[in-house]
Amino acid sequence: MTTSSSFDAGEQSLMREALKGFSLNALSNEEALGLACFEYEALQRLRSGGVLTGDKIDAWAYENELRLGLNLVYCDDDGDGMWGCPEPEEFIEFLQNMHLCQYDSQGCLRLASEHSLYVLLERHQGLARSVRRPLTVKPRVFRDIDCYPDFCGRCYICDFEMDGMVCCEPMCAADFCWKKDGVVMLYFSTSAGGITTATLFPHLMLDSG
Repeated sequence: MTTSSSFDAGEQSLMREALKGFSLNALSNEEALGLACFEYEALQRLRSGGVLTGDKIDAWAYENELRLGLNLVYCDDDGDGMWGCPEPEEFIEFLQNMHLCQYDSQGCLRLASEHSLYVLLERHQGLARSVRRPLTVKPRVFRDIDCYPDFCGRCYICDFEMDGMVCCEPMCAADFCWKKDGVVMLYFSTSAGGITTATLFPHLMLDSG
């Protein structure tokens, strides 16, 4: 069994920084991590050891909320596929295309780890026991996720009601969850503009309001 002591100090430090940032609303809190959604070509450039500079970032970014320091970078070349109802294997592929990246004052973006966020969360799953970060979700969402040891995909779609009609539009708002072996690894919310909030190793709580 792999333990946290098996990883180098750099990877442990990266996960601590990520856990701190991902506990917050990524688009409204100054202490949170930045976010950017890129074309797959940009992801390939990063993975091959290259650096994305300002001109490439502008050319390949669908959404750009990069901040100095640590950022979450992901790929959505499937258009509105993720905001539909992806099959588990499609959702896993989406997670495997998420990376933590460092963005510096010179406008350069580099991978913070050779591993995807998906792999990092699996490698550090033991952190979930100590993090216990509360995240309140709707009763139906809590019920659907809580009754299964594993869950992978969309768990919520916009239920705003007006004039007797419920929205049910995933491009308006949707939530996604990845749960493995009884541990919620990642929970994130989206809108038409992409990911708006993300939480690593959340402890789901029932919204009683």
